[in-house]
Amino acid sequence: ISFDIIAKEDSIPDTYVGKIIISNEITSKELLVTVDISSKKSLFDVKIAIPKNFQIINQGNDLIASISIYSLGREGKVDATVRYFIKNEEDDIILSDEETVAIETKLDLLKTIHIDEKIKPGVYILYVKTLYEGQVAIASSTFTVSSSESLKIIDLLRTALVFLIIISALLIISLAYKFIQYCL
Repeated sequence: ISFDIIAKEDSIPDTYVGKIIISNEITSKELLVTVDISSKKSLFDVKIAIPKNFQIINQGNDLIASISIYSLGREGKVDATVRYFIKNEEDDIILSDEETVAIETKLDLLKTIHIDEKIKPGVYILYVKTLYEGQVAIASSTFTVSSSESLKIIDLLRTALVFLIIISALLIISLAYKFIQYCL
């Protein structure tokens, strides 16, 4: 299945969140969809990447994202406003932040955003909006917030597995030693 999403010419620049639901008689699957709409003649292009080890984070930890802002033709350095938003699956803004940055040809930022312990586990969208003289450039990326409790259980299971491997190794060594003693 393939389809195109086409924004109207007069669409307001933003990141829009929705879901596509695919179902049959047996099962149903929801796909989170984000559509980034930038100004038609934006001065900038924005790229965002969340490193693999930050695509799933615990409540109360930091989200780290790499943001690149490219100038698309204007000569010289300009001061642009960069806004950061985190939205949930229902398109509600959960967190926001803003800063002014100087951009000449390209600007690389490493943004750290603290994810409060009160934020519920689930899928979220980090989107970045760069504004200059009424023009907007937008990019977004998804990440998952997991419960601190679920990761504690995983750590406990991992520790138990290591313990079982050590006990098994010691048992094998002991049996091998007894077998060698028996053969001699």
